[in-house]
Amino acid sequence: MRLRDDCGLARFNANWLSRRELFLRSSPFRWATGHIITPALRSAFQTFLPVEEFLSDLQRLARKALPDPSWIPRILRTSQVHTARRSASHAPPSLPELWAMLPPQLAGRVSFTPDQFTQLLCAFADPPQFGTDLARYPDQAAQLRRHVVDRGAATDIAVLDLGCGTGQGTRETAFLFAECGVRNPRAVGITAEPIEVWMATHRRLPHRPEREVALRALPPQSDVYFVCGDALAPPLCDTFDIVLCNGLVGGRFLQKRPAFHTLLTQCRSLLAPNGVLALANSFHDGALVHLQLFATVAKENSWTVEGTPRDLWLQPAIR
Repeated sequence: MRLRDDCGLARFNANWLSRRELFLRSSPFRWATGHIITPALRSAFQTFLPVEEFLSDLQRLARKALPDPSWIPRILRTSQVHTARRSASHAPPSLPELWAMLPPQLAGRVSFTPDQFTQLLCAFADPPQFGTDLARYPDQAAQLRRHVVDRGAATDIAVLDLGCGTGQGTRETAFLFAECGVRNPRAVGITAEPIEVWMATHRRLPHRPEREVALRALPPQSDVYFVCGDALAPPLCDTFDIVLCNGLVGGRFLQKRPAFHTLLTQCRSLLAPNGVLALANSFHDGALVHLQLFATVAKENSWTVEGTPRDLWLQPAIR
């Protein structure tokens, strides 16, 4: 990803370094990794370094720097400073809480080199709490391996990874199929963030260099593709033998019956005959009620459901 030259980064840095200097002269509060963010600390930062304004300035910078406005990470997609927190409920309420979301090399910064700004945009699209990493769902991987063996290792297999993020799981699954002897494993990953499509396609994780090393160590697969789209309305007309939907159901955006119905309807249309929907997650226990509801909705809609709420294996009834 090449940022456009002269996007205004120097002006941004000068402005926010000046404001931080005023904050340091005027306030007794400081921030450090691991500090408890008290109301007083939050208020002091909001007085001098309001997070809405910081995000808004970053959005203007990103609009000039990125190849297209659609590449702007979701957390920055606000049109006005005063609507930032209302229109992006996932935006943090203060700068310290924003820093707490970022990798260590970016936390505490209000100015950036071009490389650090690239890292920041990637971190916004793929924050640490998303937990994107290899070998995240070993039980599901074992089940997929058994499924390939049962259907015959030489058979071509196509897999769709909904909400693929930066593509580790997609590539790992394609490699698993190849290891099992599948002739032509084909994998397609869909994510809502164009920057994640870029990271997944090029196997780049600028904000997480240690994870990039692990990702690039995977043998390249020739038939792995990534596209930008909504998991509830994927821009595809093909069918797949396996649909993966990991880390979505029970999360922030998929907790209610209507969304579950939409997802199941989409997956039914995307699955080839005898296809399987595999769903895993590592959410905290508070998400279990949503996962149990999803399993119930699936059964009500004539899906067979096996496994635990955290690791489901579903197939639609043959009609």
